[in-house]
Amino acid sequence: MSYVRNMLKKYSESSILFFSTLFILTSPDLLGQRASSLLMNEVKTFFSPLRENVFLHLNKTTFIKGENIWFAAYVYDQNEELPSVSTSNLHVALYNSKGQEVKKEIIYVEHGIGHGQFLIDENFTDSSYYIKAWTNWMNNFEEVKAYWQRIEILNSGSRLNAMNTEPTIDYTPLVDVFPEGGKIISSANNVIGFQIKNAFSKTNPVESIALLDDQGGVKDNGISFDAYGYGKFNMYIEHSKEYQLRVTFKNGNEIFKTLPQATEEGINVNVASISSSYINLAVNTNPATLEKERGNVQFLLFKKNTRSFVKELILDSTSTIIKIPKKSLYGGLNSITLFNSDLIPQSERLVFNDHGLVGGGKELKVGYEYNGTKDSVVLSVALNNKADSLAHLSVSVLPARSIAYRPRQNIVSSMLVEPYIKNAFRGVGRNLELNNRQSLLNTELQLLLNGGGSYPWKLIETGEWEETFNIENGIGLSGKILDADLGNEEQIWFYTKEMGNAFYTLLEEDKSFSVNQILYEGDSLFISVFDKKGKLRKPKVEVNLDMGNTENAVQIPKQEFVSEFYPELDPTETGMSLLEPETINLDEVVLEGRRNRIGGSYLGYANHQVTKEDANRYGSLTIYLRRLGFRVSVENSRLVVASNRFPHPVLPIFVDGMYSNGTELIDWPLSLVSRISYDSNSPKAISITLNRQSRAKEKKYEVLPIAHGYAFSTPYEAPNYLSIKDEVFQLLGAIHWEPNLTLRADLESHISFHSFEQEQFIIHFEGIDSNGKLISQKEFISLRQN
Repeated sequence: MSYVRNMLKKYSESSILFFSTLFILTSPDLLGQRASSLLMNEVKTFFSPLRENVFLHLNKTTFIKGENIWFAAYVYDQNEELPSVSTSNLHVALYNSKGQEVKKEIIYVEHGIGHGQFLIDENFTDSSYYIKAWTNWMNNFEEVKAYWQRIEILNSGSRLNAMNTEPTIDYTPLVDVFPEGGKIISSANNVIGFQIKNAFSKTNPVESIALLDDQGGVKDNGISFDAYGYGKFNMYIEHSKEYQLRVTFKNGNEIFKTLPQATEEGINVNVASISSSYINLAVNTNPATLEKERGNVQFLLFKKNTRSFVKELILDSTSTIIKIPKKSLYGGLNSITLFNSDLIPQSERLVFNDHGLVGGGKELKVGYEYNGTKDSVVLSVALNNKADSLAHLSVSVLPARSIAYRPRQNIVSSMLVEPYIKNAFRGVGRNLELNNRQSLLNTELQLLLNGGGSYPWKLIETGEWEETFNIENGIGLSGKILDADLGNEEQIWFYTKEMGNAFYTLLEEDKSFSVNQILYEGDSLFISVFDKKGKLRKPKVEVNLDMGNTENAVQIPKQEFVSEFYPELDPTETGMSLLEPETINLDEVVLEGRRNRIGGSYLGYANHQVTKEDANRYGSLTIYLRRLGFRVSVENSRLVVASNRFPHPVLPIFVDGMYSNGTELIDWPLSLVSRISYDSNSPKAISITLNRQSRAKEKKYEVLPIAHGYAFSTPYEAPNYLSIKDEVFQLLGAIHWEPNLTLRADLESHISFHSFEQEQFIIHFEGIDSNGKLISQKEFISLRQN
């Protein structure tokens, strides 16, 4: 007997013992309240640990050798339904069809957002690869799935037909059957879902499906199915009879699938119908079960992550309709579990609630125009809902005829559906994008095939987890100062050359140190020791970088990856090279009010040179900034600098041209600083230049290469296609990629990109706003003159 039923029994016996008279009068209500409370507490306890989900927006999914795979990463807190602020390390890897790792990177993620790229080089010899993305913390939960997407590679210029490297695919049709609610009940109405894989073979498609009884009699000869091979039918299952599906093909061949054995007793929950405001559930049973349960309370548990509620019902017929307002459900996928009066789970069903998620309109307002010379396009993007204060988007611009972007999921289906289903199905992203009645009905049909999904009650009731994998924040840096004088030296200072990130940590009694920081692979790390007087010296040091958990080979999941390879497009047969050997750098896209890297010369502010006298007099950076007239404070372990002018805006800080969040600036000695620059009339930012020359001259630093760390992200590079007018470019080429477009309420942001002599474009937006609203939008734009 489960924990819930044990607890309920204990409460009941307690009530009988101490309040026998009161119990007789009120026990149904009290037991119902206690049962509901215990069920909801068990849900909350199970889902209380952080669960993260990952989505990658790729610029496309079919590539030509020599291109880059550009991607934006979104890490989502499943419980809070917000960008995850817990993890900074996202692992992204590419595998061949055998599961062997080809490339891997660690992407730095801040507030759930990151981006990166992979170069498709000479090591890509197959036609299909798989990209996987995950956080280390996700490995603690078997039911939490990593992000997967198949990509296709055209081996251009090599005369190697990519189709020849494609493994043989079995197109034999298969039939799977899924009773709605989890089982077939004898002598009762049942809804049975099915899927026919490879139903639409070009050479031999399915023509008809029929239901037969065990005597060969046809019970239903007109069972329909959709474009993906999904379908369902209603059937009264007679006692002790068996049934099977007959699938007939165009060539006359037939295959048969026997339905699961019916149970003698049971209760099922089915989705009877869906309207714009309600989801109508049907609770179905047979006469034998009704006789046992008549008058007893049944419990319907609705749950999503940590949230849940319970509705009670009394069985008084073999079919009971329950009308559930959508506004009372949770947005996105809801899991429903039906318990009998003994709190034994009877049936489970997933339902999708679109209420409040998408209002039928578009989240983004998009405008566009040519520039003066008509060689580039200016795209304006704004939020339609001005209540959304901030949104982060990624944008892929492709030729209008492109067939190179066929993702399995968009960000909405990836975050709101994928985590909760156990069987991946095709078309869910498209259905949610369309957001009409038929598409939602299609989604419900596919959810029928998933039963209780990834979180059935059995898992919630018995599931235990152990924190084997930690939440990763930064790259682990540890080591030992071999020649440390512990009586005089307490702090170690670090500085990264390319990123300009400075930080310190304390020495332990055994001369060791350990710290997690933002370190980029390929950067250089300067290491120095401070004595109690603030003097630097070059140490003898041993350093280790945490490599994290590695997996050189994986099992490719058996998901229904959408085929993105098009046999009719094999340009290698002509011997034509699609790309020049070099790529061209387009002018860096500058978004409104934002640059990635800002140097002191760009800021153009007045300079304050920090002298040795200043360093001795003021001691710390904090005191010196106050002396310059700024409001300085420490908030959430970060140095915050604000203007003294009303309304005292917080100023961004740039260290050697790179943005600093202020964490490493706390307690900085002023001796590290060479110059502080800002606009004395109206400060908008502060630029700090470090005193590297004097330190390098005095050789006070040990310099070590960072062999393991975050991957550097580079500005978008447009491939140098040989021709931008041929069929290959029109169908497989790329125009532009923007990984991090920031939108603010009441403000337009702009993107400028080279037109490649195109007049029509397809633009794919994916992203999330500060309130957790997921944005997926596709725009077709035409600049042709009428």
